[in-house]
Amino acid sequence: MGYSNTSDRRYYFNCDIDTPDIFLSSSQNICLGSKFKMHSDGGLPLGVSIGDNNTMGTLGFFVRDPQGNIYGVTDAHVIQNIQTVYSPSGVAVFSPQFYGNPAPAVKPVPIGSTYYVTPVVGNIDIDFGLIKINPGITPINYVYGVGVPQFIMPADFLENVIKVGARTGVTIGYVVDRSVTVPIETDTGNEVTFTGTLFFLHTLPGDSGSPIYETGGGIVGTVEGGNGIYCVGNSASAIASILKKMGLKLYFPHNANLSLFTFPVVTLGFMLSTLL
Repeated sequence: MGYSNTSDRRYYFNCDIDTPDIFLSSSQNICLGSKFKMHSDGGLPLGVSIGDNNTMGTLGFFVRDPQGNIYGVTDAHVIQNIQTVYSPSGVAVFSPQFYGNPAPAVKPVPIGSTYYVTPVVGNIDIDFGLIKINPGITPINYVYGVGVPQFIMPADFLENVIKVGARTGVTIGYVVDRSVTVPIETDTGNEVTFTGTLFFLHTLPGDSGSPIYETGGGIVGTVEGGNGIYCVGNSASAIASILKKMGLKLYFPHNANLSLFTFPVVTLGFMLSTLL
């Protein structure tokens, strides 16, 4: 299925067992279970869900350009075919078959428009999309009512992580491999070869773009896709690199000038509020 790009040179393969052996060794081939798929369709909007009436993903965090424009960050495959982005996703509101609970009585609000997406074809090491946030929509820096410090930093092997997704909410796991290359099925059924970070972490369709934190609050990646047991994500270094190239900085309502790879003492999160 795929391989590690680290000095351990582990190999990863698919298997049919429900609970694969997760014991790690530098010389061991590791079973990851079923094939990986991108995670950008329907689910319960526990976090900040985004999309339209046909797709759903998760808004990961906010950035700001030198002109003061604010953007939401998610995966390119979530918004590549969308012009106007809504929150919550219309899929969650109008398609209750995606989950067992009643659909929330929330009318989707247009929060912005697709501004930039990276290509999702061939061999890729970043799946990155920007939503230009509309005037009248303001970020509120909390996740589920909890504030955490935010910065971007590389993941460490076996480091504990926490994911906040629109479909599965908060799930806990750890870093399996800092850099792997694996095939992953797109939403259209095609296949790309993706290089990123491998996590033992529960994700489902609708979680694409979710921020993945280390326990101190730093973002070590964002969800790309997975199989319900393992997931792969955009690496912190890939995210930081594209933000730097585009002249973007992490956005905080009280301090918009914080740099990447720093340790600010702030509270934040990823909810959207309409200014009335």
